[in-house]
Amino acid sequence: MFRKTNYSILQKTATTSWNDLTDTNLKRSNMPARVYIDTINLGATSDSGVNSPTLVFTSTNRVKKSDDSLVPLGAGAGSLRCGNIVSPLDGKRIFVGYLKSEVTATNSIWFRVEIDTSGEFFVCTMISTNGSQPDFSNSGANILEL
Repeated sequence: MFRKTNYSILQKTATTSWNDLTDTNLKRSNMPARVYIDTINLGATSDSGVNSPTLVFTSTNRVKKSDDSLVPLGAGAGSLRCGNIVSPLDGKRIFVGYLKSEVTATNSIWFRVEIDTSGEFFVCTMISTNGSQPDFSNSGANILEL
């Protein structure tokens, strides 16, 4: 379960509905100060937990949505660019997350993290001078090598 300032890994039992969030919380991790999870698979996060994205992974590394259907390969995000580079995960991704690291009240470093079914990942980063999520297809975007 993703929230603006933390995320939790939950353990589900075979008898529990997959979207029942009362199961055992195996791990809760808080984000560092001034780092926020903004969006997961096109769903905005909230610290109240209301409508915050929850991802459930199947045994075949697919992700389920709240209506119990599988997230389509591509994670509904279509074609994504990092500057003039097309994401190598287009058509295969199951996860797209946008994270914001505030440097000042108006200046932020944004990260778009993509993951596909085999665990491959692609990270694009860009600076924003107005605090809002930037357009990662602009020339100021850069691939972050990890």
